[in-house]
Amino acid sequence: MDQQLAKDLSKYYDDKGYMRPKYQLSWEIGSRCFDYWVKYPFIRKRSTTDSKKFKLFMWFNALGIWSYILCFGLMLIGKMFN
Repeated sequence: MDQQLAKDLSKYYDDKGYMRPKYQLSWEIGSRCFDYWVKYPFIRKRSTTDSKKFKLFMWFNALGIWSYILCFGLMLIGKMFN
């Protein structure tokens, strides 16, 4: 996902193509993955692949994350006006 959607790939990978140690931690990888899912509708033009699997995977997860965000937001609004 980094290679398709990262704005600055050299931030995450060195000249040999290896991921920098700071970004290899599991919570760093999970955090970037979650960020890509949230931002995908807005950054999808960065993707250089024509893979339908990748696009379907990203849209499916983006819609899932946005549905959770929307449900949580509506729940908060409902509690405020109740």
